[in-house]
Amino acid sequence: MGVITLKIDDELERKLRAKAGRLYGANKGTISASVEEALKAWLEGGKVEGGERRLYVAKRDGTKVAEAPSLRELAQKLKTTGTDPRDVVIESLPPIRSTQRMGLRTRR
Repeated sequence: MGVITLKIDDELERKLRAKAGRLYGANKGTISASVEEALKAWLEGGKVEGGERRLYVAKRDGTKVAEAPSLRELAQKLKTTGTDPRDVVIESLPPIRSTQRMGLRTRR
C-alpha cells in the first residue's frame, strides 16, 4: 500500500472530515477510505457528488441514443454515430439540483 502526503485548503479539509465522518463514522481510516473512493471514481471518469455517480443520457423522441459517465465521452459517442448534439435532449442521472438563492446581494 502506498503512502501519499498532500496539502489541501483548510476549508476543503473541514468539508472532507465532515463528509467522511457522516459516511464512514468516526473510525480510524475514514479519510483514507473516502479519498481512495473519490480517486477511483475520478480515474474511471466519473464524478463524485454526494456519493452518487452521474450518468449522462442523450435522448431523441424519448428514445435513448447514447449514454456515458461524462459529457466529453457522450459527445464522442454522438460524434461517432453521426448524431448532431442539437437534435437530442441530454439528461443527467441523477438530476442536477439547481441552487436557488433568495434575498439581497451585498458586496463585501
